[in-house]
Amino acid sequence: MATANGTFRIGTGAGFSAVSESEAARLGLRFAKSMGSVNTSTTQTAAYRVAIAKELIIGGFCLRDVTFGVFPNDGDPWRNLAPGRRGLIGFPVQTVLRRMSWSRDGTFAVGRSGDEPRTAEPNLALFDDHPGVRVAIAEREVLFTLDTGAVNTDLYARFGQEFPGVMGTAKKTESEVRGIAGAEIHGAFELTELKIVVGGTPATLRPAIVLAQQINSPRFVGNLGFDVLKQHGTFFVDFETMRVEIAGFGDK
Repeated sequence: MATANGTFRIGTGAGFSAVSESEAARLGLRFAKSMGSVNTSTTQTAAYRVAIAKELIIGGFCLRDVTFGVFPNDGDPWRNLAPGRRGLIGFPVQTVLRRMSWSRDGTFAVGRSGDEPRTAEPNLALFDDHPGVRVAIAEREVLFTLDTGAVNTDLYARFGQEFPGVMGTAKKTESEVRGIAGAEIHGAFELTELKIVVGGTPATLRPAIVLAQQINSPRFVGNLGFDVLKQHGTFFVDFETMRVEIAGFGDK
């Protein structure tokens, strides 16, 4: 069978790689007998079938017998994506790539970064089966989940417990949270802005949305999404140094 190409999203919040049914057929994936369900970025679960890619090539990396979860075509986010884009590369594959970097010119690169010295302590680790990153708020370090596949950063109920003084200026609102099983509307609070520091670099959430519900593990105060990661135009996730930084070496 001829090699089929695709342009898939990279989601650090995804516990495994996933495709739509139509994408699995286009790629010629081999279905296994296994099925399952998975928790999503909302409070819902989603059912999936299991399929195997005999070979997966990303940059200079070639992986064999890679497992994909296969989800219905009419679910999010597949129904809004063109053929060839209805896929997501999950966390297990990402760790093999060693380092992933995104730059302001649209370049995505994988592989070792060279001989740059380690200038800071690691700020990335696995907690409760999620990649967690240490973030500083009001000169205190707290844990966020890391999700490069999330468009927006969300704060959870734990944030309000950790920073009650900050919440004094919040306004009541509602917020839509989307996941592979669909969308949910949650009660929330809106802060005009929130200053955070990731990997030594400051960023600003404007506005900052605090969900009234704790969607994820109670140890996390929020989910760090692409809106913060892209603020300085360059960011990387490095599994060799266990670092997340939102300003790459080219910006320093």
